[in-house]
Amino acid sequence: MLALTEIELKQTRFYQEVVEEGRQEGEQKGVQIGEQILLQRMLTRRFGEVPDWALKRLLQASPEQLEQWADRLLDATTLDAVFND
Repeated sequence: MLALTEIELKQTRFYQEVVEEGRQEGEQKGVQIGEQILLQRMLTRRFGEVPDWALKRLLQASPEQLEQWADRLLDATTLDAVFND
């Protein structure tokens, strides 16, 4: 059996690719969470307390959907208009 030390393992291409992939996924998730928080804050400021149904949609939304809702927020006169698909 091949026995690698921790340092040797960390120097392998496979290990480095796995770590990089995990870093990128974590970064993307962090950006998405930040977008969710910012959009919730903007909705609250514009329309008052955000109801549970809207919070649930924010948490389940794709990054593309969050961007679309943020764009709609600029012109929407109601909370329903922001989320109207």
